[in-house]
Formats: sequence, C-alpha cells, structure tokens
Amino acid sequence: TLNPSCLSLLIPVEEIDKANPPGPPFVTIGVPFTWTLTIPILFDPATGIVINNQGSPNDIYGITVVDDLNATGVDLTYVSHTVTWVDTGLPVLPTPTFTNVGNVLTFSGFPIVDAGRQFDLAITVVLNNNPGENTPGESFINTARWSFGRLINGTFYAPLPGENGVSPPLTIAAPGL
Repeated sequence: TLNPSCLSLLIPVEEIDKANPPGPPFVTIGVPFTWTLTIPILFDPATGIVINNQGSPNDIYGITVVDDLNATGVDLTYVSHTVTWVDTGLPVLPTPTFTNVGNVLTFSGFPIVDAGRQFDLAITVVLNNNPGENTPGESFINTARWSFGRLINGTFYAPLPGENGVSPPLTIAAPGL
C-alpha cells in the first residue's frame, strides 16, 4: 500500500491492453487463436484505473515487447503475428524485428509512437495436443511485458518498464466444444 502523501508523486504510466479473441473465453487444442496487445494505453497506478484507452499524451520510443509463451503454464506454439496502427489499420513500418528463441517472442525496432497513437500487436498461437500440459478446463493468461522510452519533465528516460496489463483468462475447452 502507498502512503496517501506519496500518491501525488505518481504519474500515469503507459500500459499494454491485452485482449483475448472475441467470443466465449474458451480455446480448443489444435485451433489457432489470436491475442491482441494494444500499445499504449494510459494507466493510473494510484487508482489502478485506465484513464486513457486511446493512447498516451507522450511520444514513446525504444519499444521492446517480450511474450514468453512458456510462462503461460500451457503448451503453446507460435503461428504468426501482425503489427498494425489502430487509427489506420495499416502495417507499422518499418516492420519491427522479431525473434522466437525457445518460445520466447521478442519484438523490437518499433518506430516512434506519436502522442495519441497506438498499434495492435496481434499474436496467433495454437495449443498443442499435449495431454500432460494442456488439460480441458485449465485456465491461462497472456504474459507479455514491455519496455519503452519517453520524455518526463524535460528528461529522456529509457528503458522504462511499461505496465503489463492483465489479460482475461482463457480456458481450454473440453473435446467436442
């Protein structure tokens, strides 16, 4: 908990908005599904409330997103991804770099994201047919985290840890659903 006198020292921070595929919160083994990470939204750490889901009032740069598929607690395989601007739907250019090392996905080299602008990083994965790890009824979440740079009171800071947001849990569907 925070001392109330310290709350005035906290500034709103940029966060990832994590969204599951539309529809019921169930995914099926062997059927690809897509998580969408909208970056950035603005979060008030003092209240725990998103105060601006339309972007940040700041230009942000030096963005790196890491999504460790091993940290979900289920057995997933990366399928594909897209990175598009929310306002136009066009691809983010230059295309951010991407690596997949041992199921740890890393995205970097994003262009500067102007104040009020956002991009969607849509990551498609599939649950593997692995009965020892993927059990019907089991729930899991996206664990992506990120860092970035921005100007604060006239000083550039990088890297800053972005707030990671919390995705709603997905549940592995029983066979036949």
